[in-house]
Amino acid sequence: MNGRRGVLARRCDEVRLAFMLLSRLPMGRIAAAPPLAQSFWAYPLVGAVVGGVTGLGLWGGLALG
Repeated sequence: MNGRRGVLARRCDEVRLAFMLLSRLPMGRIAAAPPLAQSFWAYPLVGAVVGGVTGLGLWGGLALG
């Protein structure tokens, strides 16, 4: 079970690294940052989250007039 925890922790660090690189959202610190190339898979995820939040803000602003 410890191996699975290690894989999950590594994936979380990769997502956090992608958020740090592609947005200005504070994501805390990473003790041992993974290589940047290993976080490329998370770039579309970061784009979807940032775009979704921005779209909701725009939609809310338009609804308010």
